[in-house]
Amino acid sequence: MSTETGRQAWLYEHGHWKLTTDPIGTDSDVAADYERAGYSELPDGAAPFLSFGLHSEDITPAVQLQLFVRHEHPQCMIEIEGSSGSLRNVFAATLPDGLDLVARWASLANAGILTALAKDLAQRVDEHPNYQGRPGPRGMIESIARRLVKVLPY
Repeated sequence: MSTETGRQAWLYEHGHWKLTTDPIGTDSDVAADYERAGYSELPDGAAPFLSFGLHSEDITPAVQLQLFVRHEHPQCMIEIEGSSGSLRNVFAATLPDGLDLVARWASLANAGILTALAKDLAQRVDEHPNYQGRPGPRGMIESIARRLVKVLPY
């Protein structure tokens, strides 16, 4: 399914970048756009094949990379969420191209997690927006434990 939007997007193919027609629609519902374009791992909606980092709603600053896959060209879409919550998409022609980009960029997501953790450790509890008047972490171990609970699967 190819959605002609008239917008341009970056496509990575065999180690080279070029501009191409953006296959994603212009609806305000991002998940619906992804599903309509075929980037869906689940029969009932769009879901990433791989996800690295934390979403900006989970932690700030955050960097998240999500790899979506479909059978048509371009096979992969990589959604990059910046620390401000802004989204950018780039495309990869094949799954190996997409995995190559994710491998190159995974350190961005890791750096975002570590930056947020370091910021949390340095910020006083009474200044932290998540604790406004409530008890919060009192030291490094408590802050690390709180962060790990947010990111580890149950």
